[in-house]
Amino acid sequence: MASHTLIEKIKNINPILKEGCIVEIGSVRESIVDSSTKYFNDISKEYGVNFYSIDFSEYCYGLAKSLIGDKAIFGKGEEQIKNIKEPISVLYLDNFDVINENNPMHESSLRARIKKFGNAYEKNNVDIETTNILSQQTHLTQSQISLPKLSKNGIVIFDDTPQLDDGFGGKGALAVPWLVSRGLKILHTQGSGVLLSK
Repeated sequence: MASHTLIEKIKNINPILKEGCIVEIGSVRESIVDSSTKYFNDISKEYGVNFYSIDFSEYCYGLAKSLIGDKAIFGKGEEQIKNIKEPISVLYLDNFDVINENNPMHESSLRARIKKFGNAYEKNNVDIETTNILSQQTHLTQSQISLPKLSKNGIVIFDDTPQLDDGFGGKGALAVPWLVSRGLKILHTQGSGVLLSK
């Protein structure tokens, strides 16, 4: 199960979705068909709510725009989310990739993708060698900025955040415990996905 589909673990999602909009930080990167962007766009149409997808890569933004039009937003998530005026009922955080140090292929794959996407990391003065801690800090900042915007029963989903013996790793390593300290509850973990709710 892909992390973005963790939303399906909530039995009655309709009332939650109706509280606000869906926001994704980290747009489609490769296949539109299997992407979280398409998935959330389909849900937004089904339930009649707005969906916004934010990415700081021109390449990814272009793919998202081809799918959802002017609901695609170009820029850094922590900056652009401030411009969303509606409450957020679903926040999906899957941006600013981490490198799995135990998998050399992951680093070469990430380097290849960065080259393909126009190296948004380099344009934003990010050194690929320090992406892991910067990714974790970025997801924490995005969580901190987004929390006041979450609707009454809003949910937050992280990708690439595996549960470890002593907490969480990956993108949400700092953000998940911070959100828990602010009263959110972890409802589900599966693979590298984490679903939290207010």
